[in-house]
Amino acid sequence: MQKTFNNFGLSKKLVLNLKEQGFITATEVQEQTIEPFLDGSDIIACAKTGSGKTAAYLIPIIEMLSKEKDSCALVVSPTRELAQQISQVFISLSKDFNIKPALLTGGKMMQAQLRRLKQNPRFISGTPGRINDHISRKTFPLDKIKYVVWDETDRMLELGFFEQIENILNKLPKEKQSFMLSATFNKRVIKLASQYLIEPKIISVSKGNEVPTLIKQEIVDTTGSYKLVALEKILKEVKDRVLIFCATHASTREVCNYLRKKDMLVRFINGALKQKQRDKTLKDFKQGDFNILCATDLAARGLDIDDISLVINYELPLHAQEYIHRIGRTGRFNKKGKAITLLSKADKPLWKEIKTFLETNKEQEQKSFDLKENFKQDKDFTFIKKQVKQVKKEEVKKEVLPKRTKEKTKILPTENLPKQEQTKTDNSWGFKKVYVGKPLKIKKETSKKASSKNKFYGKKNFNKKRRK
Repeated sequence: MQKTFNNFGLSKKLVLNLKEQGFITATEVQEQTIEPFLDGSDIIACAKTGSGKTAAYLIPIIEMLSKEKDSCALVVSPTRELAQQISQVFISLSKDFNIKPALLTGGKMMQAQLRRLKQNPRFISGTPGRINDHISRKTFPLDKIKYVVWDETDRMLELGFFEQIENILNKLPKEKQSFMLSATFNKRVIKLASQYLIEPKIISVSKGNEVPTLIKQEIVDTTGSYKLVALEKILKEVKDRVLIFCATHASTREVCNYLRKKDMLVRFINGALKQKQRDKTLKDFKQGDFNILCATDLAARGLDIDDISLVINYELPLHAQEYIHRIGRTGRFNKKGKAITLLSKADKPLWKEIKTFLETNKEQEQKSFDLKENFKQDKDFTFIKKQVKQVKKEEVKKEVLPKRTKEKTKILPTENLPKQEQTKTDNSWGFKKVYVGKPLKIKKETSKKASSKNKFYGKKNFNKKRRK
């Protein structure tokens, strides 16, 4: 039996807000995380996309902030869109609680964010880069932070935010409660959790790399030149919301322009667009102004867009793991969904990697997973790597070129080379330079024709000609 939100001892006001937003029964991840977080323990959780992870930490945070007037909460996420979405969900769930939120992301005016921080917000959602900017400016309320959530931790580490995350963690107060969410428990996530979380409760609802059973997957074999035609044929039969994934910014525009010519309601979103354009596109898509959205992997994680009936992989992702997050945009909250992948001959090697990843990725028993032991192993592994790198550097240093002397440079003409190869030499006029000491300037030799012309058009000859 699924628990209702009345069973968690939440305030009546919060339960009413949850009902208004359609939250009646708790999902599996919410059942296992809300109570221990309310009790004050650190949590590291692994769950698949569309399992209600955002509400799993926002519900206890709202409950605790409503009772504690001085404490603040911080939620760090990898993308601007996800940070904005978290902020919007918080505003809807914290109705009539009088808890001021703040959104700190790139692409927004810094002055507006500074004004908002002066108003003493108690809930802050942001990205690692902009949060670090405010920390360096000394405008971020570090001392007041009591609750910290790291959403999509593995994705943040993939995007190269490790140093920024460490900087935030080192600046935050030691007495705090942490909630770390990740789609996968890889070595880097384990290392971060074992360093900064205090005896965390490990919760694994389902494998983050597991494909939801309600998603029907199909493959369409095509050629590279016929892909757009195949895509058009698929979309003619669909009237619901469709999300098309492309690998590059250019391909999102190309696909979007082609489908527009076929009188389809379509737009595109990628990292090259300004933040205002990205926000407007997502807002219009959610409102139903158009039904087809072409996107890069920007929309593969975290974004909560309801009723996407079909996901199409026009181009495959570079990483096999991203395939699962892509198709996870459909079939959310125990609804049926469909994912179609267009494959050409060029896509076959990448598809093999994805297929083997899905087959070999078996579920691990997360309850018997010891973070400290794994951290030690990881530490030893990185130490061995460092030693190997040092040895390689020493070997390279031994094979250094001889020391510079004061000898002149030797200029060696190329011998027995055809004309085409002579043009590819260093100076394109038939010489190779071999430097022993400091390089000398090499003057280009003039041909016989050029020297005869110079004699004829010299100053004396020119003046004589002019007098005549």
